[in-house]
Amino acid sequence: RAEYRDLVANLLPVSEEKEKLVRERIAAFKLVRQSSGLLDSGRIIFGRYCAACHRRANQIGIGPQLHGIGKRGPEAIIEKILDPNRNISPAFQNYTIRMKDGKVVSGLFRREQGEALVFADMAGKEFTIAKSDIQTKEASRYTLMPDSFGETIPPGDFNALITYLLSW
Repeated sequence: RAEYRDLVANLLPVSEEKEKLVRERIAAFKLVRQSSGLLDSGRIIFGRYCAACHRRANQIGIGPQLHGIGKRGPEAIIEKILDPNRNISPAFQNYTIRMKDGKVVSGLFRREQGEALVFADMAGKEFTIAKSDIQTKEASRYTLMPDSFGETIPPGDFNALITYLLSW
């Protein structure tokens, strides 16, 4: 129970607006007739909106590696794309670190190495901070993934993207 409380302690309440958008996009996707053309279009849409952060197989990116994401099903993928702040994986938790010298940096926590913590910046480049130099380390309630894809990816393109991701 304590572990569950820790996991949900910093979750933001689900936005009614985002939930409505998720439900609408799921319903619309279920009506789409799947085709190889849609799959090809989805590959292009992925390249335009997602490939800068997400990679396939053993490639490295700042976002999660998506190999096998299709097993999650369209509902889970749609929810994650449209409301990425709903459930942030601890592996992709962004932190604001205030240093004892007054400097403030942010990054994704990667690992602990002895007396230092390793983070990654927005480009995926790792940097190390000595634990003794940290004044505070605060987890963000927001992921680095934009939460605007409901507005920036047109519905037809969105359906093609979901089709493509389901093929992984």
